[in-house]
Amino acid sequence: NLGLGIDAQSGIPITKLGCAYDYGCSERILEERGSGGRTDWTFNLDLHADYTFKIGEGQSLSFIFDVFNLPSLQTITDVDMDYESPDIGYINPDWQAPTAYQTPRQVRFGVRYAF
Repeated sequence: NLGLGIDAQSGIPITKLGCAYDYGCSERILEERGSGGRTDWTFNLDLHADYTFKIGEGQSLSFIFDVFNLPSLQTITDVDMDYESPDIGYINPDWQAPTAYQTPRQVRFGVRYAF
């Protein structure tokens, strides 16, 4: 058995967030949603292969191989949206700095015994 999975997702909107005296940071929207642009699109290409051997009456042994994110893309998936630093009124130097990336290539091997 062979399988192929393709996944594409648009980037998330980047919104300028501020701090509020009573609630802390990331609680006050300074400009409309997406005013800071968007992160890049992410793409995944996943592969699956398995082969099953019949080893007896009603018994089988399968060898499984999966590869996730075959090209090992590591696109930025989230950024710091706090435009203001915790000192209200000052700009956060880390605004729009990456905080999360696409999971890199992963490989999984497996064996399944069915009876």
